[in-house]
Amino acid sequence: MSKTLVRIGVDPDLKASGFCVLTKTPFKNGWVIEELETLPFFRLIERLEVQTKLAQLPGTSLLICIEAGWLNKSIHHFAANKSVAGKIGKNVGHNEAIGKLFEEWCKENNVPYKLIKPETKKWDADLFKKVTGWDKRTNQEERDAVRTAWN
Repeated sequence: MSKTLVRIGVDPDLKASGFCVLTKTPFKNGWVIEELETLPFFRLIERLEVQTKLAQLPGTSLLICIEAGWLNKSIHHFAANKSVAGKIGKNVGHNEAIGKLFEEWCKENNVPYKLIKPETKKWDADLFKKVTGWDKRTNQEERDAVRTAWN
């Protein structure tokens, strides 16, 4: 591998999405977390624009990985009552819409991307540290962004 691989992970959310930048170089084994944060929609778009420009450097390859829960065939919202189930369903719909907006941005800007169907369990803080070596504090959106781009 002679290129620096850059993967951006996005966990879409209506209020603030998980965002990470991972790199893999010929000089290091495995992925390295370069950036990890939770950002509102337009700030995340700004970060995507910056990373896209940086990835145009010679010897760099970029892929944006977007968590796409809507690719799961069936989503059941189990809750104590219909009101709670309805709210969960509404939030899932909002997050799907945000994810599709990120996908549209990638298409519009000719940026390589991949929709990632979440098929593994969420990573808790302990598993996240074990897999990534990252020992700073994280939230679930950030961990999901890394999990989306990690493989």
